[in-house]
Amino acid sequence: MAPAPALPSELWYEILVRQSDLLHLFQCRMVCSTFRDHVDRIFQHQHIPRMTIVLGSRGRSLQNNAFVMFMDFSRFSKDKLRVSFRNWLCPEVRSPSHRMQNAVAIRNSDGHLWLISGAPEDVESLNPNSERRVRRLLLIPIVRLGDIEHRMELPDVELAEEGDELSFNWRRMLHKLFCWEIEKRGGG
Repeated sequence: MAPAPALPSELWYEILVRQSDLLHLFQCRMVCSTFRDHVDRIFQHQHIPRMTIVLGSRGRSLQNNAFVMFMDFSRFSKDKLRVSFRNWLCPEVRSPSHRMQNAVAIRNSDGHLWLISGAPEDVESLNPNSERRVRRLLLIPIVRLGDIEHRMELPDVELAEEGDELSFNWRRMLHKLFCWEIEKRGGG
């Protein structure tokens, strides 16, 4: 990477922090290492904490989902490489046929997130492939960041043992999100 153009680093930060187009801001990461560090700091302090992860059971849009769970920012990992979101406690059930009892979220061997619900003895097995009387919903996250909203799998997603928090690599997620946004805008 080339060095930043000749202005003090603090001035570049003030210029970048005022960028309202998040795609353009993210693309500034590629200019130089100073910009990359500034942009990462801006996303960490301003944009990621306002981001929402929506877990939906099916449907291409939120309106078509029978089950929706909104997750809010919780924290960054100590090394700042991962971000955690939580709020499994307030699911919005939009259809009486999708009542969830004893719901537990799990991540199975293929890496997908599942919400398992049913009788307590059936849910204990935590197996989304079980033939027992367990309701299984594949959860596909929708990432909302500013005016950008996209259904996508979260990179390196991990589910807390208690099932109430998920974490993922936020830089890889932003890269996937903005690659999709570039394609959507016709740039790729």
